Amino acid sequence: MNKMKCIIYVSVMLMLAGCGDDYPVLTNFKFIDDNFTTTIDTSDPDELAELSAMFFDRKEVSGEGEALDFKYLVEVSRDGNDERWRCSKAGFCRLYVQGDSPIYKLERYVEFYQKATN
Repeated sequence: MNKMKCIIYVSVMLMLAGCGDDYPVLTNFKFIDDNFTTTIDTSDPDELAELSAMFFDRKEVSGEGEALDFKYLVEVSRDGNDERWRCSKAGFCRLYVQGDSPIYKLERYVEFYQKATN
């Protein structure tokens, strides 16, 4: 009987280990500041995983007035697709396309900008 409990326990632990947030796997990431200086340009897998977790931990929001002063450019490459995002100092980002696109608030924007500007 103890053997069966152990097998069930290990199975549950393995299933729980697979849970959590799944962020996109990036192949390249660039952060360009308001002076048009590239402060991050990386294809290092460990750094990309960290940046992906910070950048894609976000929620869609509606307009926030002055907070939408998009100053930064973020270029993200994944699965052969390149995206450009415009971001504000307050942590709001919008896909850089012609016309309107949803606005997102980065949950970890303070940590993200500290990494990008240091």
